Amino acid sequence: MAARGLGSLVGAYSSALISRHCIGFSVIAVTNVMPAFISLIYLSSIIKINTNTKDILSTCKEVIKTIKHKEKIYLILAIVFYSLTISDGPIIQIFFQRKQKLEPLQFAVAESFAFISIIFSSIFYNKFLRKISHVRVITITSIIMLLFPWLNIMYGRKVIEPDATTYLNITSLVGAFLGHISFLPLAVMAAKFSPKNIEATMYSFYMALFNLMNVISFSASAILLKTMNIRDYESINIWLYYMIDIFSDLVSIYLVQKFVRKSIQSQPQEAD
Repeated sequence: MAARGLGSLVGAYSSALISRHCIGFSVIAVTNVMPAFISLIYLSSIIKINTNTKDILSTCKEVIKTIKHKEKIYLILAIVFYSLTISDGPIIQIFFQRKQKLEPLQFAVAESFAFISIIFSSIFYNKFLRKISHVRVITITSIIMLLFPWLNIMYGRKVIEPDATTYLNITSLVGAFLGHISFLPLAVMAAKFSPKNIEATMYSFYMALFNLMNVISFSASAILLKTMNIRDYESINIWLYYMIDIFSDLVSIYLVQKFVRKSIQSQPQEAD
């Protein structure tokens, strides 16, 4: 996780430089060709060191057989409901771009704060929180993070008026720290609950599911904003939208702690 944060940190600044100095098709070319090239290099190195003798079909069958187990189903449900919530991501992003006129480099700096925070949150979790109940860590950090929607709407409605760059950097830093800590118990469970010989495949499945649900969540939030005819923080339905946002977060917290607890209880061996 810490290595992922470091790689994302490099990616954030690279993206900002590309968006600032490249235009049109060149941006698309660089952002698509570069990851494809790196992926090919990675795959070629994995093939050389791979000692697994199982073919892809056998691995897929084993994964399907594995996720039918009760504890895996509960973990999948926990990951789904953790990620699948209404958020204010689309509206706050537009607010910073259109109203506050922030440049790509300023977003890159904020992302760098977030990724640095992810690195330190991984270390902090491993040092101080690893032996604490997964349910407790997820629930407490998720409840604290309910403050962020309220801060964002007060900022968007100009109830509070800090400097835009400072606000973005601080919320990115603190939000990433808390958010990553709340997610790490799920990542630990995903690693622990993966059977021998297909650990990497199962862990990749869980993380792919997490990323997919995040994309769906962001898209659903954007669709809801459009349906409610909300274009900025001056829209009359903005308070209703934030009430839906916070309600979905509360439902998510309840369901996640419920399914995490059931997943742990369904394990043949103690995992928490």
